[in-house]
Amino acid sequence: MSLTPGSRLGPYEISAQIGAGGMGEVYRATDINLKRQVALKVLPEAVAADGDRLARFQREAEVLASLNHPNIAIIHGLEKSEGITALVMELVEGPTLADRIVDGPIHIEEALGIGKQIAEALEAAHEQGIVHRDLKPANVKVRPDGTVKVLDFGLAKAMGAPEGGHSAGDRSVRLQPNLSMSPTITTPAMTQVGMIMGTAAYMSPEQARGRAVDKRSDIWAFGCVLFEMLTGTRAFDGDDVSETLASVLAREPDWNRLPSDVPAVLTIYLRRCLQKNPKARIADVQDLRLALTGAFDVAVPTRDTATPREPRRPLWSRALPLVTTVLLLAVAAASAVWFMRPADPRPVMRSIHLLPEGRTFRELGAQVVAIAPDGGYFIYSGTGGLYVRSMDALEDRLIPGTTDSGSRDVMVSPDGQSVAVFQPSFGGGALIRMPLAGGAKVKLTDVSVALGGTWGEDGSILYSQSGGIWEVSENGGTPRRLITLKSDELAFRPQRLPGDDWILFTVTRALGGSRWDMADIVVESVGTGERRILRQGGSDGRYLPTGHLVYAYQDVLFAAAFDLDRLEVTGEAVPVVQGVRRVDAPGGNTGAAFFGVSTNGTLVYVPGTSSASAGSTGLAWVAADGRRTPLNLSQGRYAHPRLSPDGKWLAVELQSGATVDIWIYETSGATEMRRLTNGGNNRYPVWSRDGGYVAFQSDREGNPGIFRQKFDGKGSAERLTTPDGKRSHVPEDWSPKEDLLAFSVIDGTTGPTAHSELWLWSQSDRKATRFGTMQSASPFDAVFSPDGRWLAYSQRLLAVTGASNVLTYVHSIASPEDRFQVGRDEDQVHHPLWSPNGRQLIYFPGGGAAVAVDVRTEPVAFGRPTALPGDGLPVNVSPGTLLNHDVHPDGRFVTVADVEPPNAGARNRNAIVIVQNWFEELKRRVPR
Repeated sequence: MSLTPGSRLGPYEISAQIGAGGMGEVYRATDINLKRQVALKVLPEAVAADGDRLARFQREAEVLASLNHPNIAIIHGLEKSEGITALVMELVEGPTLADRIVDGPIHIEEALGIGKQIAEALEAAHEQGIVHRDLKPANVKVRPDGTVKVLDFGLAKAMGAPEGGHSAGDRSVRLQPNLSMSPTITTPAMTQVGMIMGTAAYMSPEQARGRAVDKRSDIWAFGCVLFEMLTGTRAFDGDDVSETLASVLAREPDWNRLPSDVPAVLTIYLRRCLQKNPKARIADVQDLRLALTGAFDVAVPTRDTATPREPRRPLWSRALPLVTTVLLLAVAAASAVWFMRPADPRPVMRSIHLLPEGRTFRELGAQVVAIAPDGGYFIYSGTGGLYVRSMDALEDRLIPGTTDSGSRDVMVSPDGQSVAVFQPSFGGGALIRMPLAGGAKVKLTDVSVALGGTWGEDGSILYSQSGGIWEVSENGGTPRRLITLKSDELAFRPQRLPGDDWILFTVTRALGGSRWDMADIVVESVGTGERRILRQGGSDGRYLPTGHLVYAYQDVLFAAAFDLDRLEVTGEAVPVVQGVRRVDAPGGNTGAAFFGVSTNGTLVYVPGTSSASAGSTGLAWVAADGRRTPLNLSQGRYAHPRLSPDGKWLAVELQSGATVDIWIYETSGATEMRRLTNGGNNRYPVWSRDGGYVAFQSDREGNPGIFRQKFDGKGSAERLTTPDGKRSHVPEDWSPKEDLLAFSVIDGTTGPTAHSELWLWSQSDRKATRFGTMQSASPFDAVFSPDGRWLAYSQRLLAVTGASNVLTYVHSIASPEDRFQVGRDEDQVHHPLWSPNGRQLIYFPGGGAAVAVDVRTEPVAFGRPTALPGDGLPVNVSPGTLLNHDVHPDGRFVTVADVEPPNAGARNRNAIVIVQNWFEELKRRVPR
């Protein structure tokens, strides 16, 4: 039974079918409870209708669900609804390994990296007694970040044909035709004696003979996959199933196809993987994993042919020294590699903790989440008190003594046994300490209005209040003022840096709700009073043991490399987490960003924005059928999205407060957004033809001209145009064939009566010339055709009454007199956009829904307009609005839309995101 987009299976809403075959149909779906994307694999009716087979499948699925490894696509559950039985599985994005191999051999370093991750997945499964039985490139996915995911562990066995098939002695196995390469052979499809299962080209000889299999069959398949990655061809091939199986049973791979740079030791191991006798085959995948990392590589000395030959001795006596030497070298080399190799980075794992129903965060104008130094638990402030959630517990626990106490700004002791909080209701305001398990409260000192603090390894607690930064012992006593603030200064969350003398904190002199985005992150010497500014703009700065400074600006966490000896930031600040909530208190009384980091690298944060600002929207993909799929981004004031020529990156305006900047987002979702521009207001991004630059308008130097910045953010922005007088320049599009940038020159007025001209800026001579002879018109929204020969644009004609009429034209670049109108005058055609193949124009007629019209350019002719399906693109677009959508090379649209992003439940006000081993990601994103 097939499912349709928009239908539901239990708590899962179907988005699209993404696969089909003998193993069942596969769908992309959304878990409406947990707000996550999953894959649903619907069991074939023959399996679902057979009670015994379904019960066996249930048992197998329970075993498979126990697998928890970063390189294995996990099983979330089993859903039975309306006569349909489906596996709920992790949705893995990215191409399959088979898709990669289609383009040819994979470079040896990348192939070994992929092979190592596959081996680690097999090793984890084999340790639990689970054999894959159907390992092949089509069952391996490589995510955009390089992570490998092995799919369908054990499902072929669980989805097997009914028992009672061929016996062990039956060699005349009947197979369906044309299944030698894919998909999985399922007739018969059992792994018991006498059955054949798996794809023929990757079957072990014992599988091909229908005999019982064990983990050595996976090792055979691994050898086939590794051979195929290195050579781009299958180890065993054939025109049909019979010929392929004959190749498996009787032939050897063409070892001459292996690249010359494959180490000799690895070739030996690869040959051992493909031994037809399982007893002669490598028995443990751990040996393979070690071989892939070079643990057994040894240097074999070459013989000097000029050396006189010694008298012949018995073979055993001649071989003994060589064998001993090789063994000693192997042991020494393996030991050296083993002990000196860099530790494998731990996988970064993300999870979401939803607050129980009816519970919300209790902000109190301060921090709401903290984490233990060892990462074993986190604490949050919620309705009713402070709650602790252990990483290995199933439920939150209320900390005794915190009910309705107004406890705020939790600090955890270095040993993790106690917490310190500021409690306004305690004797007029105090800093108190209490055991985590509950018990008597100890007043450490009086504090009237606290502005954050930290609990140091030396047992002292630093805190800020009006007038200065103070220190008090964890046992109480008389506090000591370490730093005196000026009368117009507020400081937030002081932290003592290693070495005792320098204090890191945030200080602001500004007023109003954005005061902390205008703050400085500084260090100041306790001994000398010297102050150094580390960053201007941002708050809640914290030093991490990785040698990084992290801080918050608006709702983004930034990180920069920090030299502790020189006390200075040594690199560019990089956005590392987008969508982190800040304090909602009126006037921005504290600079708190709701996040915490343990010393061993676990990050916890509350997702979302500080408040739901007016005009917030989201970004979404729009498929050919009109369906929207939100991008995994928090909501904000987005505008003017533009896709890079290869479709891998998105540049978009994002307004935060009074400023507008250009941000870059990887469309695969593998990384967080990063800000490209700094200084002034930056709008209207367009990509260079090679994707190396983004051009944009900026008023950073007073007049709104056009600048360009390297896409990777390196270097400074370069000015391309300087407007005269009150004019402004707006980049429109960059030609895909020539270094021509189309831009509008707009007079000082704005709105419907604004007058504009269309100009072209040339990269070769760095000069700008006016395009065409449109003196009485105001062209806008110009876009080059994919072949660079035509420019489509709208223009506004003003009538005597002051009303405007909007027309759209297609204009030849080479022949300015060749200009053709799209649609009729009364159609009010605007916002043109070319399809990726250049054969259609997509536009809006009047204020209606988007349409597409076929375009022929030799000679020029336009077809009849056809409405685009669905309501994915906005329908209320008017000529005066921004072009808020773009088209991907694959035909999808990206658009600004009123949508909730995936995991919207995690981005609301009642969730905490947990990122374990976050330091690994931080070190990759922000190297020191």
